[in-house]
Formats: sequence, C-alpha cells, structure tokens
Amino acid sequence: MKTFKRTSVLASIAMLLLLGGSSAAFANTSQSFTLSGTGGVTNLGSQTYTVSGGLVAYAEVDGATLNPGASIQYNFVATQNGPTTTSVSGYGSMRLTGYAPGLGEVKATTSFVIAAIEGAIVDPTTGAQIPIGNNQLPAYFISISPTTITIDGQNQYDNNPMLIESPYLNPWGLPIVMGTTDGDVVVAATYNVGTIDWQGTQVQALLSGNLGSSSVSSAVLTLTSNENENLVAGSAVDSGTMSLAGLTSSTITGSYFGTDYIPWAGATDCSSSTPFLIPGTCTETGFQSQGEFSGTGASGTYNTQWGVPALGFYTTIHGSISQGRSSGYSGGSGFFGFLGLLSHI
Repeated sequence: MKTFKRTSVLASIAMLLLLGGSSAAFANTSQSFTLSGTGGVTNLGSQTYTVSGGLVAYAEVDGATLNPGASIQYNFVATQNGPTTTSVSGYGSMRLTGYAPGLGEVKATTSFVIAAIEGAIVDPTTGAQIPIGNNQLPAYFISISPTTITIDGQNQYDNNPMLIESPYLNPWGLPIVMGTTDGDVVVAATYNVGTIDWQGTQVQALLSGNLGSSSVSSAVLTLTSNENENLVAGSAVDSGTMSLAGLTSSTITGSYFGTDYIPWAGATDCSSSTPFLIPGTCTETGFQSQGEFSGTGASGTYNTQWGVPALGFYTTIHGSISQGRSSGYSGGSGFFGFLGLLSHI
C-alpha cells in the first residue's frame, strides 16, 4: 500500500509540474497592428491577353464608311514577356463584312501574326513610358501579316502592319480599334471575351502606423502575384506571396488572396491620346483590391485603392501578430520542496 501511495503522489506531482509548478509553460498572446501608405508597381511580370468579339461600332475600308449592320469575327492571343517592343508573340484572325455606299459588299480578312507592341503606356505622374521592371504594358499589338480587302468581289492586298488596341485601354467589353497603318482598314469593335493573365507582377509600398501601443514608421510591404483579370466583367482574382519588413525584428513572410474590381467612378476618356483612336475607344480607370493574408505568426486583411491609371496605390492593412511568452508558477516550495514532502510519505 505504501508503494501504491508513493506512486500516486509521484504521478500527481508530475502532473502539477506539467500544468504549472516551477517550470515554464507557454501561452499565446497577440498584438494588433494597423498600417497604411502608398506604393506602386515595381515589375509588371508577364501578361497573356485573350480576346474575341464582338459587334462593330465603326468600320471604314478603302476610305468608305461601312453602313450600320456590318459584322465582324475576330480573336487573338498575345503574350508580352520582356523589356523590348519585340518581346511579344501571338496569333489570331479577323473577318469584317459589310456594305459601303458606292462600293457594294466589302470584306477585310487577315490572320494575326503578332510580333511587336507599340505605344507603351505612359505614367502620368512622371511622363515616362513604361517599362516597369522587366516588362512593358502595351497600348497596341502589331500584326505583320497582310490583309485581304475584297470590294465587290475583287481582291486587293494590303501589306502594311495592323495595329490592335490592347483591351486594357477600354475595359468592360467596350470597343477597341484595329486597323492597318495606312488607314485602308479601320474598325472599332466590342469584345465578348477579354482576359489578362498576369504572372509574377510585383508591387511595393512604404507603410506606417502602429503595432499595439508602439508606432511603426517605415515598414515595407512587397507582393509577388498572379492575377486573372476579366475585362468584360471588370473583375479579377489574384494570389501570391507577401513579405512585410520593419514591423518586427524579423521579416514576416506568407501568402495572400484577393478579389478586385474596376470601378466606374473616376474613369476618364483617353481617346484623344493618339489620332489612331476613335472617341469612346479608350478609358483610363482605377482599380480596387481587397483580401486577406497569413504569414509567419501574422494574419490580417487589406484594402487597396489604385489611382487612374492603375499604377500607384494607397493601401490600409489590419492584422495581428501571435507571440509566445513564458508564464511560470511562482508559488509553493518548488521541486526540491516536493522531494522533501516525499520523504515523509
């Protein structure tokens, strides 16, 4: 019996030591933080455009404007992946059919062979053309294949390149312009499918705010993301990796996921930016992003408003950091006291 009692006490003491005693146990605490600041795109990564449509808003062939009711079938896929104007490849086709006064039935057909871009978009804050990082944001794709123009059954061939406006310049499926550089074929048409797959895009922001009761003055947020943007719906989803330096002594790393949309508010007409464009075929917009992130001991949400055009942004982040702290039991006689107790049992 005495041995049984001694064993029971040993087990009880072991449990006490695990639960408290004089050894340290660890309890999780957390500190909330709020940060805000400005940033911008530091690397565009690569972009793949997939477009097809649509309805004719305006068409002109061989100097004659086509009557209402002209039809078009077109599609193209283009990938821009590099710092030069020729770091692009793509393919597609276009077939335009209609009637023009004095010409009769008119057709224009071509197979797109996209080999270059033109008119990289300008950052209005600096006046400088993009590239940003290792890529450019095209205003137009250039197809180098000839166009066949058929007027009243007679074919003629136009060997001039054709410019194809990027749908990024006119979201929500609104008309984009396609036309030969000599002006023999010019058409503005809506699109039913318009997507951009962004890969490896990077943004960075300088943030300030507070962590608990302490102030934070120079935290740096960096995101590397992949995004699928639906330009017809005006929406997007994106995900990727994040790092937040300067909030704690070590950099927080993790992942994020967000949903985005293109707001109508603040959109401006940019059709006059080049003579090639037709009124109503260019719209500069902002962007709205929100989502959540989780990383090494931290998690939270963000809300980001992009300017017009969507190159710079203001963001607000709310989150918390989990921290471990020691919590020891300070009462009693300690482990050696319990050994003394054992000697009396």
